Amino acid sequence: MLTMNTAEHPLDKTFEEIFQERADILFHAGESVSRALSRLARIDEAINSAQKELTRRDIQDSTHHGVKHINALIAEYNQLREDAKLRYYYLIVTRESIGFLRHDWVEKIYPIPARKKPVKETDE
Repeated sequence: MLTMNTAEHPLDKTFEEIFQERADILFHAGESVSRALSRLARIDEAINSAQKELTRRDIQDSTHHGVKHINALIAEYNQLREDAKLRYYYLIVTRESIGFLRHDWVEKIYPIPARKKPVKETDE
C-alpha cells in the first residue's frame, strides 16, 4: 500500500495559503483599529493642550476663539471615535467569520474611549 507523506500532500500548500490569508486579514483589521486609535490619541493631546491655555473667563465666553477651537477638535475627536468603533466592529466580525468567538483580549488591546462633551454647550 502506497502512503503519502502529509508534508507533501497537495492540499497542504492550499491550507497554508488559506491560513496565511486569514492571518493577513486579521493583521490588517487590527492595524486599521490601531491607526484610528492613534489618531484619537493625537487629537486628545491637542485638546488637552488647548484646554490648558484657556482661562476660566475664556471658558465662560463661548464665543472665545480658544473655546471654538477646542469644540472643533472635540467634534473631530468624536467623529474619529465613531470611525474607530466601526473599524473595531469590522475586526470583531472578521474574527468571528474566521471562527474566533472570544474577544476579551481584543477589548483590552483596542479600548475605544468615551465621547467627549464640548467645553460649553451653545445655542448657536
